[in-house]
Amino acid sequence: MAMKNLNLSLKKNKFNLIVVFFSTILFVLLFSVSANSAPFDAGFAMPEVKVDMDAMQHDPVPMTLQMLLYLSMMTLIPYMFVCCTAFIRISIIFSFLKSSMGLSKGVPKQVWVGIGLMLTFFVMAPVALQIEKNAYDPYIHKQISFQQFVSRTSKYAMKFMQKNTRKNDLAFFVKMSGVKPDSPTVKGKGETIKVNGKYIRKPSKQGQKYINMIKNPPFHILLAAFMISEMKTGFYIGFIIYLPFLCIDMITAATLMAMGMFMLSPMGFSLPCKMMCFVMIDGFNVMSEGLVKSYRY
Repeated sequence: MAMKNLNLSLKKNKFNLIVVFFSTILFVLLFSVSANSAPFDAGFAMPEVKVDMDAMQHDPVPMTLQMLLYLSMMTLIPYMFVCCTAFIRISIIFSFLKSSMGLSKGVPKQVWVGIGLMLTFFVMAPVALQIEKNAYDPYIHKQISFQQFVSRTSKYAMKFMQKNTRKNDLAFFVKMSGVKPDSPTVKGKGETIKVNGKYIRKPSKQGQKYINMIKNPPFHILLAAFMISEMKTGFYIGFIIYLPFLCIDMITAATLMAMGMFMLSPMGFSLPCKMMCFVMIDGFNVMSEGLVKSYRY
């Protein structure tokens, strides 16, 4: 019985075996011909990479290592675009909108991502214009160095991130880094300073470091606080968006049960109602306006 099944499978796969056999022979022949033939034209040759040991002794960072470092950093550009811009909040809000309306199959995922990218570009346009005016144009005209270009670019990006980060989130990550403020319950003996017309105790070195880090946080602390703050804001707005659609689902389900239509899906019946309500109130314009105005510059 086993031999009979083996013969049948060989007969069915006979054509495939023949194709694979001749393809293998053709590949071997082409490889042998190309190996014995003349070398490729220089226009199509692969670039040759050489490592100069003498240059490595005199130059602490050789050009080959610099190129490898730059190419590695380029792979992180999409992640930095997601982490340092408004894309986190916008993508979370549209994800909640998609889930609450039940549009998992109606609108492709690429469309939602495209809308999120479009709004992100619109929100980040003022920051990009400042970078172009004060960092990119002087660098192109050779008025500043590359280090100054990077410094000015990070300055405007961090300014945007700091203005849109909650103070309690920033304080949390500053404390997590090991820098803690002075306890208000401890009465220290020291000088007093006048702040906003009031005399307060002069902070200690640790307390002054905490105050300075809150005003000018390092990039790694500000990035973590900004991402957590954007996640919180996105969840808050998503919860507010979810409530009216949840009410429509409950009203639809209660109506269908009262009419005795148990076999009819409430989600399928409420989807046109939610779409009609969202279009009648001009929901996309309202959401876009709220998202853009929620950011500070």
